[in-house]
Amino acid sequence: MQAYERTNFRRELDEAMLPFRMVVKRKGKSKMGWLKSVRQATGMPEEELARRLGVCRREIRRLEVSEVNSRIMLGTLRRAAEGLGCELVYALVPKQGTLEDLAAEQDGVREQVLARKQGS
Repeated sequence: MQAYERTNFRRELDEAMLPFRMVVKRKGKSKMGWLKSVRQATGMPEEELARRLGVCRREIRRLEVSEVNSRIMLGTLRRAAEGLGCELVYALVPKQGTLEDLAAEQDGVREQVLARKQGS
């Protein structure tokens, strides 16, 4: 990929990530995962989600806890999201700044490595 293509691609991704950055800020304030949050916000009882997924109510609690503990598998989360009438959306969002910022940082690292190689 050419440098100008990479720059345009980063800008497009940064723009697409804006909603996710807002979600990250919201998530830091809640100890509840998305499954339980959406289930409760829509008024769906554990029993109904269990029925839709073909599991027992205890399994719904286990899924909600495993999500909060970052132990849930993406396939399982996708299936549970479908049971809630949702779609799983997966994203990697920079902890701080934008992809442009990360790319600039990486350019700096690359320049340092080259300078060290040339100095050797």
